[in-house]
Amino acid sequence: MVKPELSAGADRVWDALAPVCEAMGTLTAADVRVSSLAERVRDASGAERAALATELAEVRTAVRAEKLGEVAAGFDRVHDIRRAVEVGSVDAVISARELRPKLIEAIISGVPGD
Repeated sequence: MVKPELSAGADRVWDALAPVCEAMGTLTAADVRVSSLAERVRDASGAERAALATELAEVRTAVRAEKLGEVAAGFDRVHDIRRAVEVGSVDAVISARELRPKLIEAIISGVPGD
């Protein structure tokens, strides 16, 4: 997996999540539903092999989505908006009460980089 050019905050997120994304392929392939069907595809031939290969593609997609959901749930248990601020993925958390004054201040002072 090639790492793109990223901001410092996004760079830290990439470093944390890239191994998880790479592992998704491993988690999917290791699932018994995928591995047993892949073995059947290897052993089959002709029309049966084609039908099993189609089924394998569908099963892989479903299992990958399931595994991704499991990883995301685990991620959500330990990460929240406060953690995003700590690692630099988010600059600040602004409460609803502070939002309007902050927006007005930003508009009056100008957007950085203009």
